[in-house]
Amino acid sequence: MLVRCEKHPSKPYHYTANPVGYPRTAAVCGRYENPGKVLLNEVEWRQYQAGQTVFGFNRNIVRSNWSHWSAFN
Repeated sequence: MLVRCEKHPSKPYHYTANPVGYPRTAAVCGRYENPGKVLLNEVEWRQYQAGQTVFGFNRNIVRSNWSHWSAFN
């Protein structure tokens, strides 16, 4: 799983899912400070289609844009 905005797709990931509240979401593109969509590989996509909605990140890196949190206050 990876989070990217529409301007920065990633070739190994062929499927997308909108995070909760998209585009007013806390999920931020890993390359740019735009709201991000969740990118899923084939295995993750099948799990998502089967009802799984919680996935771990491939790396221990999280980027956040704190300005988006104001939308929830």
